[in-house]
Amino acid sequence: MTTTIGRCSLRRTRSSGNRDNFLYRLGANKTALLRSCCIGSALLFCLAVGLKLSGSSVGMWRNLLAEPGIARGLILSSPKHLRVDEWGIWTPAMLSQARQNPPFPIENPSLGAGRAPLLMSVPVAYYTTLFRPQLWGFFVLDFERGFSFYWCTKAFGLLAAVAWALRQIGVRSYLLAIFGAVWVMFSSYVQWWFSSPGMLPEMITTWAICLGCAVSFFKDQHRGKLTLALASFIFCGTNFVLCLYPPYQIPLTLLMLAILIGVWLENCDKQDSKSTIRGLILIGTGLLAIAVILIPYWINVRGTLEMVAHTVYPGQRRSAGGELSLFKLFSGVLGFFESEQTVPAVYDNICEACPPFTTTYAKRAIFIRSGPQSFLRLYSLAFEIRRASLRYWQHYRSFSFALVFIA
Repeated sequence: MTTTIGRCSLRRTRSSGNRDNFLYRLGANKTALLRSCCIGSALLFCLAVGLKLSGSSVGMWRNLLAEPGIARGLILSSPKHLRVDEWGIWTPAMLSQARQNPPFPIENPSLGAGRAPLLMSVPVAYYTTLFRPQLWGFFVLDFERGFSFYWCTKAFGLLAAVAWALRQIGVRSYLLAIFGAVWVMFSSYVQWWFSSPGMLPEMITTWAICLGCAVSFFKDQHRGKLTLALASFIFCGTNFVLCLYPPYQIPLTLLMLAILIGVWLENCDKQDSKSTIRGLILIGTGLLAIAVILIPYWINVRGTLEMVAHTVYPGQRRSAGGELSLFKLFSGVLGFFESEQTVPAVYDNICEACPPFTTTYAKRAIFIRSGPQSFLRLYSLAFEIRRASLRYWQHYRSFSFALVFIA
């Protein structure tokens, strides 16, 4: 009996040792793979900017001007008429800003009255641009490469930020985190609203970074890491506020709150009260710093926002709700390969037929693998809040966008 137990113990030790060695090698390989992915992504980003690549549909002007042949520089796919906000408004606005003398002014009559450029996602020679890295390329590169830098920052930033945020909130597998980021990036909702005036990619990117930093406030104890997380929270939080699109910002903020509550409930038995107090203090400090940073901006744009509030759209737009049928509320789950020519009859266009439901399934699958059932239920609830609130604000918008920032 003794000999048998001893042999079993020895075998287990060897098995455990082999497994530990395997996991150690696997961890080292993962680290090397992660480093290679980061270096490869950086090189790919630089290559794309150097080649002046972008996802703009500016080639639609060739069709409107009845010029023969395909658009110059077109590599893949085709210009989308539905993205008129981008090729008909935003891209010409950026070009107008760059052609002013001096360039990138805070007032440009071509874009609207008052200080309209400060309300738009366009390059402006103003201190708030320091908090919007997607626009930095216009100031250090020529216009075409600066435009490419803007587009590449939206795409690469979204992938990196979402993957990192998933790791921060508990997804242990690198592959699942990368899979989740790719799914969010190429979901129908994100793709069809990618270049909308609401600046969806920038908003999700900055939101994801703020979320990851907020989680670290409660978990990390290293002073250097906490300082870096606080600085990143303030930097990205300022960028998030400057997107100025409440129909996205409000539901994303609710989602962040729900996730943070879930993280705290999941780890409250493992943490002391000091960690909770520290996290709340750092979040409050970050929000206060963001408010202080934006005070000069608020003073400069308040007059323009008051003018916007007196316009028919969006200033005077109101909706009491109740106009969305249950069929529309739960329909419209479309895939990535849908086109603007194949739209369900109940919708006016493909964008309205692409709710954020498709991103929910990937997140559910990720969190099934990321922790216990209680953890899964908390995050499932958080994503349901996000899904319902984003869908609600997309259709109802029961207040003026401008008045939110004036009140």
